[in-house]
Amino acid sequence: MPPILELNLLGAFGATLQRSEGSGKPAQPSLVTGFVSVKTQALLAYLAATRQRHSRDVLAEMFWGNMPDVEARTNLRKALSNLNKLLGSYLDIERDAISLKPNAPIVIDAAQFEHLANSTDRSDLARAVTLYRGELLRGLVVKDAPPFDEWLIVERERLRNLATTTLRELANMEVRQGNHAAAIRHLQTLVAHEPLDEPAHRHLILLLARSGQRAQSLAQFESCQAALRAQLGVPPEQETSDLANRIRRSQRVIKLPMDSTPFIGREPEADQLRLWLSDQSCRVVTITGIGGIGKTRLAQKAARMQIDRFLDGVYFVSLADVQSTQGVAAAVLTALAVPINSNVDTQTQLSSWLRDRELLFVLDNFEHVIDAGTPLLMEWLHSSPQVKLVVTSRQQLRLRSSWHLALDGLPSNDLTAAGVELFMRVAARARGVELPVDADTSGRVVDICRHLEGLPLAIELAAPLTRFMTLTQIRESLQQDAAILASSALDYDPRHRSLHALFEQSWMQLSEGERVLFCTLSVFRGGFKTDAAIKVAGATVPLLNSLADRSLIRLQGGARWLMHDLLRQFAFAKLSLDPTLAQAT
Repeated sequence: MPPILELNLLGAFGATLQRSEGSGKPAQPSLVTGFVSVKTQALLAYLAATRQRHSRDVLAEMFWGNMPDVEARTNLRKALSNLNKLLGSYLDIERDAISLKPNAPIVIDAAQFEHLANSTDRSDLARAVTLYRGELLRGLVVKDAPPFDEWLIVERERLRNLATTTLRELANMEVRQGNHAAAIRHLQTLVAHEPLDEPAHRHLILLLARSGQRAQSLAQFESCQAALRAQLGVPPEQETSDLANRIRRSQRVIKLPMDSTPFIGREPEADQLRLWLSDQSCRVVTITGIGGIGKTRLAQKAARMQIDRFLDGVYFVSLADVQSTQGVAAAVLTALAVPINSNVDTQTQLSSWLRDRELLFVLDNFEHVIDAGTPLLMEWLHSSPQVKLVVTSRQQLRLRSSWHLALDGLPSNDLTAAGVELFMRVAARARGVELPVDADTSGRVVDICRHLEGLPLAIELAAPLTRFMTLTQIRESLQQDAAILASSALDYDPRHRSLHALFEQSWMQLSEGERVLFCTLSVFRGGFKTDAAIKVAGATVPLLNSLADRSLIRLQGGARWLMHDLLRQFAFAKLSLDPTLAQAT
């Protein structure tokens, strides 16, 4: 088998034969030398770049068009004779046309680069940019060949644009994946090739600042400014200067609660949130679900994954005790440690402070202020383009621009499932010793977690009961009354010390009609269809949708409504104890 001919056209021209030593030994490169002229090299490069058959007349005109036809064809024959001597087994030299042999073992870096750069796969794009070592045939000067020069100028520009586009897209992909270091490397390569690409400079300046390299970021701005002045005699665009000024005054602050419980089983949701928040078009994400489903914990995890994304920081703001728009603004200003000016409307003061800052807020328990607070969110989205929001709420946010993530319980079907893992870890921490991992114990834990439908708070409240109750006793007690799901631990949020108290908060936010329907629907075990709810419970579609918006019921498969069984027990108890509700049904 003949050796592989490698032709490097990107950057300086080079031709290498890779000869195998046999017996599995690596191929040994051998540089091809002996070209009689630069035009001979250019001719080989042109044949490789175009991968087409070219007539002798066309080639003679391209490289020796300034000569009479006879002399031009004579020079072409000399060049072809030289190429045939060096690389004859790779060439098809016919009477009227010349080309590289289509089936010969030839590797051309420019062809590889173009193929990979047109892929949508990140690994292919990464391989493509390593192949682009510089402009096409860099440093190759061919005299008295205007047609070749014209072709070379066009091809250089086309491949340079492709390289620029590839590096930019690859950097964007890495940013979406949270790989800022890789994105920075690609942008550094881009501006090295294209020192006047100001958008690329801006992106690099911003990523360096976000990754904590403030000095390098501002140095990159100075480099951009110097290149523009030296080559074009112009200052940077206003957008670039504004970015540099914003970086100079930025002070990143991270205010997130300490993690008090292990993060288990929400990795896909956390990854989804990371992708959403990396999307420039995503400004607000709402995480919904019933109380205790893990909205706050997931939001905190998502925020921690975004620490390198926001120049001015990431903040957690609890709204559990807030009831008004002014209260929301005041809570956010307090979290930001911005002194509240009593002579200025707090909403106005906050909007002014946020206007040119890059921040992520986690607004927790937004259901308490959903009517009063939503106009404030709309104001932020309009006036503060660099602010993003993660909102946790038992009620869906009524904004078309909100990206919505609804949480269900953790999987709990076997010992390896996330809900069961959470139970085992919390029980071990409470008992000081792990539960035995035998078939009987495992089966009972799985049974408990299934009964709790993977509700994380319920699991966390049930697991410590193993200190003084058997698994069988816990399961039997849960069947009778979920009131045992309570804790006196002082480091629990007071609203989370009892599952009953948590559900009571949702109850207090319901209208009279919603309460009646919610309780009436508790007579259905295993879910219900819309027509059954209308016929048996007197439901209306708007009321069903309202309960769904409040995370009290959910539609499965577009046909059947489900209510978490612990919620159903709560609602059924309300129905049994309140004569007014019973009469209303």
